Amino acid sequence: MQYHIAPQQSISLETSYRYSTFLKHQSKDIQRLSLHLLYENSTFLKNVYFKLFFQKEFSTIFELPYTAGCLIKQTIFNNHYLFLSLNKSYRAPTLNELYYEPGGNEQLKPEIGYNIDVGIENHFKLNHQHSIKNKLSIFNRNVSNWIVWYGGSILSPHNLQEVWSRGLDIDFTYKNTFDKNKNHYVSFNILYAYILSTTLSSPINNDYSIGKQIPYTPRYQFKTQCQLNINNINLMYVYNYTGYRFITTDESEWLTPFQTHNLFCSYLISLKKNTFKIHFSIQNIFNKNYQTVIGRTMPSTHFSFGLTGNSPISFLNKNK
Repeated sequence: MQYHIAPQQSISLETSYRYSTFLKHQSKDIQRLSLHLLYENSTFLKNVYFKLFFQKEFSTIFELPYTAGCLIKQTIFNNHYLFLSLNKSYRAPTLNELYYEPGGNEQLKPEIGYNIDVGIENHFKLNHQHSIKNKLSIFNRNVSNWIVWYGGSILSPHNLQEVWSRGLDIDFTYKNTFDKNKNHYVSFNILYAYILSTTLSSPINNDYSIGKQIPYTPRYQFKTQCQLNINNINLMYVYNYTGYRFITTDESEWLTPFQTHNLFCSYLISLKKNTFKIHFSIQNIFNKNYQTVIGRTMPSTHFSFGLTGNSPISFLNKNK
């Protein structure tokens, strides 16, 4: 639901409900209801865009905190922007982390994080067909109760007391629009991330994990995707590279890097203001054998099919 205060200002309220169930020896479920309030102002100050949000989520298992954040984007000159993002976030444990057998941990607490992102964006329109977007950002995140899997023969998730995550993100996109119809285009995107996530404190005396990379958190990640869109049909090819990941808290053992190739296809159906999307994917096309967690081989080539729908509601203020 969206309300326009003025031509350049809006307030929107979003709600969502999720029900998840875990079926094994005993059925476990979780229900989550979230409320998200967003304020946007594209004329907050001269050449400044401002966004503010508040969110509250209710869960049948956890007491989740309020979260809030803001984004400030400053135009420094034509098509060049500086941005600053500040927010508080959380991540609730998944059903697998809570109830997986063997190894689930029902005593897990939600992760709580405080995040700062700062960076620069560049938008270049070479002509009416070709455009380039670049984004470089540096981030800093302090997270308490970070959830990580580790252990001996049986892996189990645990909360780490405090984690410091920082790093660099690079995002490059090239787009070629075939004609004046913006629904006909080819795009190419590159994403690179360098992440250091280290333990700051621990309740264990002489803990060797202090200052070490968090298990299963890769330092290097690289992703490319090529996309072709013609009217309501979209094809996307995605390549993912994930660097080495330590599997012990003292960095003595690690998993080798892996790469995957995936293909996604979707068709958009519009019925008045309602939209429906039929999507199909082929993942791990070249049938690579890899692990994201030690001892748990990921699926070979597999397929998925789905249908999603969207029905927007908008309220406009016509008063001047």
